[in-house]
Amino acid sequence: MRQRAFQRLLEREAGTDADAPAIAAATRRMGDRFTQQLTPLIGDAGVAATATAPSI
Repeated sequence: MRQRAFQRLLEREAGTDADAPAIAAATRRMGDRFTQQLTPLIGDAGVAATATAPSI
C-alpha cells in the first residue's frame, strides 16, 4: 500500500511517461519537500534518522 502511494506521488511529480533522469529529479524534489515539512515536526535529528532508517 505504501509503495502504491509513493508511486502515485511520483507520477504526479514526474508524469507517467518520464525517463530515468526525470524520475530521479522528481524523487529529489519530493525528498526535499518532505524534509522541509518534517523538520519543524521532528527536528533535524529526526529527519536525518528517517533518511538512514531501513525501509520496510
